[in-house]
Amino acid sequence: MTLPQPPQGLAFTSRSLASFLPRASLRSLLIVPFVLQTLGTVGLVGLLSFRNGQAAIQDMATQLRKESSLRVQEHLEQYLGHPMAVVQSNSAAASLGQLTLDDIGNTRAFFWHQTRIFPTLDGVYLGDEAGRFFCICAASKGKAIEKIVTAVPDRQVYNLTPQGERGELIELHSYDPRRRPWYQKSEASNQPVWSDVYTFTDGELGITAAATFDRGDGLGGAGVAGVDLRLEQINRFLQKIEISPRSEIFITEQSGKLVSSSMEVDKQQESQSSTEEQSNQRKMAIEHDNALVQATALHLQETFGELASIRYSQQSEFHYGGDRHFVQVLPYRNSRGLDWQIIVVVPEVDFMGRIHANTQTTLKLCLMALAGSTLLGLLLSQAMSRSIARSSRAAVAVASGNFDQRLRGSHIREVELLARSFNRMGQRLSQSFAALEEANETLEQRVKERTAELRKEHDRAEKLLLNILPRKIADQLKRDGNPIARSFDEASILFADIVGFTPLASQHSATVLVEVLNRLFCEFDNLAERHQLEKIKTIGDAYMVAAGLPEERDDHALAIADMAMDMLQVLEDFTHDLGQPLQIRIGINTGKVVAGVIGKTKFIYDLWGDSVNIASRMESSGEPGQIQVSQATYLLLREHGYDLEQRGKIEVKGKGLMMTYWLRAKEPAALVSALA
Repeated sequence: MTLPQPPQGLAFTSRSLASFLPRASLRSLLIVPFVLQTLGTVGLVGLLSFRNGQAAIQDMATQLRKESSLRVQEHLEQYLGHPMAVVQSNSAAASLGQLTLDDIGNTRAFFWHQTRIFPTLDGVYLGDEAGRFFCICAASKGKAIEKIVTAVPDRQVYNLTPQGERGELIELHSYDPRRRPWYQKSEASNQPVWSDVYTFTDGELGITAAATFDRGDGLGGAGVAGVDLRLEQINRFLQKIEISPRSEIFITEQSGKLVSSSMEVDKQQESQSSTEEQSNQRKMAIEHDNALVQATALHLQETFGELASIRYSQQSEFHYGGDRHFVQVLPYRNSRGLDWQIIVVVPEVDFMGRIHANTQTTLKLCLMALAGSTLLGLLLSQAMSRSIARSSRAAVAVASGNFDQRLRGSHIREVELLARSFNRMGQRLSQSFAALEEANETLEQRVKERTAELRKEHDRAEKLLLNILPRKIADQLKRDGNPIARSFDEASILFADIVGFTPLASQHSATVLVEVLNRLFCEFDNLAERHQLEKIKTIGDAYMVAAGLPEERDDHALAIADMAMDMLQVLEDFTHDLGQPLQIRIGINTGKVVAGVIGKTKFIYDLWGDSVNIASRMESSGEPGQIQVSQATYLLLREHGYDLEQRGKIEVKGKGLMMTYWLRAKEPAALVSALA
């Protein structure tokens, strides 16, 4: 049998290449390439492992500093939100004459209860334009004290009993609230505002939330309500955030002065002034005793100039002490006068220890693999060369047309397997085709079963989607996948919030609370379904429902009013069964809204517009057990026999004074008509 010859060009290339290579033994050809391949592979794997480790460390450090700065931002908003809400409430109460320096007993009881409800508050007080002042605050040992100024400049300080009554006089000194920075800043801005960071009389840093009030009746006068807040709790929170052993988190003002940091309390206090006279002399972050804080502040100054120029989140890197450090700067500002910078610095060395250890281990393994492969090649090359030579002769015979060749067995597994494969090729091919056919049938059956499972999962997902979105919206979302939005000229929105749920939360476990809330909201869901309303969402213990969308209806105001009255009845029955004093506060408004679904994940059918905000204000400014409606809703309900009582004009944030009404019930004639 004549075998085909290789192309002339290929033969020439092979002969030319062979002429430049020395003749080598089979043993050398087995050992040298194997060793070089092992060395190159292990070295390349080690290098790629090191590079990938560095990239992973940088990604992890970036994620950690982002998450840490966002955690700090969320904590600040929560920690600073309560004092501002309290001071705004007190300012409103003082403007209405409910809190006054003429009735110290009532004011003392009110402030004393506030300090119990909000334990993070250091002090709650009022100061007026005559220089009078009254404060309830926590002393250094945790006991409540009373500070009062009836005639400038004498301030009396009393201990308070555990019941909030005045105790013995413990101190008497001069004090004029009108000269205090918090009073002057609030009076100048004429709106709720945070003071600058300053040092309290006991040497700790803090800030004050202040808001002006004015009775406007010529009797109570004007003044400022204030709430003191210590920054020590922010320090403790920062110390609890674990990023890495050498990382630091600190907060500065735009001027560069330190507000708070994750350093130990005693170290931080050493770096800050301890008296009120020195409060304006607080050290800049660039002059801080902590070397890493100082180096980070210097780097930010060199990179961005002043901190005030950083208006959005920034990431940066710098080298300090021979190591690379990752920095995250997140501006924190609000409309109440706070303008801080949250700075997170993470040293790369905290994450590189394991990378260096892995590099050394890789190098050792590479050397061991090289030595072992060389020795093993020397031992096996002799045995392998004989077996391979026999296989080569048999292959040459087959190439010559002699297909009856049989290879003998060998002690080397690979050679033995090669011999068996060579001898039983035909039999194996037949068996392989049979096995392939059987596998194909099995695969088809598995595809059918999997298709049935996918169909069940699709049906389940379809039901879940309809529980989240209205069918019309869900169909449109599946059809084109684009953001869905539609404007409705007139719809009614209801907001409801459970009053008394917070005390209940402190008395029961999380499992019990979730079960109670689930039972109540399930009842509300049944009402929404019965009245053919669209439930929008629940937030905590708040419930939102709308009428007139996504399908328009003329009786949207009537349906939402019936829903509100039924919710009061459901809560009354529920409270009786539960044995807990719960009430609900409901607000309703009617107007133009925009409804739709936005985003790519976690869809929700939501509402936007001024009408939604007013409905929320109707709820938040209402009273427990009452249904407060706007004038727009009132005009629709009065024509259908509903009993509505004028409450009067109230101040609505962003809208000014608005006339509101209490929805009592349907009048008998309207009720008979509705039943008919």
